[in-house]
Amino acid sequence: PHTVPVQIEVGIKPVEIVSYNPRSVDVTLEPLISNEFDINVVNNTNPAIGYQAGTPHLDVSAATVSGAQSLVSEVAEVRATLDLEQATSDINQQITLQAYDSAGKQVKGVTITPEKVTVTESIAQLGGFRNVVVKLSTTGQPATGYRLTGITVNPPTVTVYSADPKLVESLPGYVNTESINLTGLKDDLNQQIGLRLPDGITVVGDPSVNVQVSIAAVENSLSLSGIPILATGLPSNLMATISPSSADVIIAGPLVTLNSVSISDLQILIDLSGLGIGRHTIQPTTTLNNPDLRIESIVPTTFEVTISQKGAATPTVTKP
Repeated sequence: PHTVPVQIEVGIKPVEIVSYNPRSVDVTLEPLISNEFDINVVNNTNPAIGYQAGTPHLDVSAATVSGAQSLVSEVAEVRATLDLEQATSDINQQITLQAYDSAGKQVKGVTITPEKVTVTESIAQLGGFRNVVVKLSTTGQPATGYRLTGITVNPPTVTVYSADPKLVESLPGYVNTESINLTGLKDDLNQQIGLRLPDGITVVGDPSVNVQVSIAAVENSLSLSGIPILATGLPSNLMATISPSSADVIIAGPLVTLNSVSISDLQILIDLSGLGIGRHTIQPTTTLNNPDLRIESIVPTTFEVTISQKGAATPTVTKP
């Protein structure tokens, strides 16, 4: 090794170097060499069950490793590591090359040319295996006033196997689930159910699937007149007089709720938070005291609100 003094230059004035450490470093000079290696393809994972990987093909078969002699001399092979995790179709990937020594440890600090290669590898399904769609079987209908909005099956496909490949090939491309009963449903359903498989055929992995059924109420609208208005959001020492004191509305919501609703059960809520004593003309945000229903339209849209102290006399307006 050669001992070389460290020299520091700063091009910013009036900066001055007061001290630095170390004052020198040891430098070892080595010849720069290059060696050529065949590229080995390594599969670090396996394809999905029922599938088999073919022979990999490279667009370049060899790579050149360059660098310091001590590092290049450690290199025993150049690898392209291919990930086949759960692969069910042919592979076409760009892989970064890496150098390894004879013990399988990566050698860093060298340059590999080319840096990347393209690897293609065929993935074929083995005889007796087949991917098929899961078809849900249902009976019955949701409760009156409710409808089916969606069904999700997970996984949507399964891999089946038979020692007799002809049995697998004779399948129509799907397998049915056990029947799930929708009769009278009013709420969403999440259930694990089994598959109905022909004799001689089994599922690779879990023999059941998860089914999520979404149910929603059928909605409609209803026009009502004379719904009373109730003030909310006022401090306890204040009171409000609202004019007009009722409104005509079109309300919407679940059909089963609308069929049983009564005017006497409903109130329009007007939030008066932040308003002080006096007369106000407001176009408020209105809600109903029934959270299952919502206001689609309201007449009038503007109200006169008189806020006063509780116990105080309500002023009388006289016409001239």
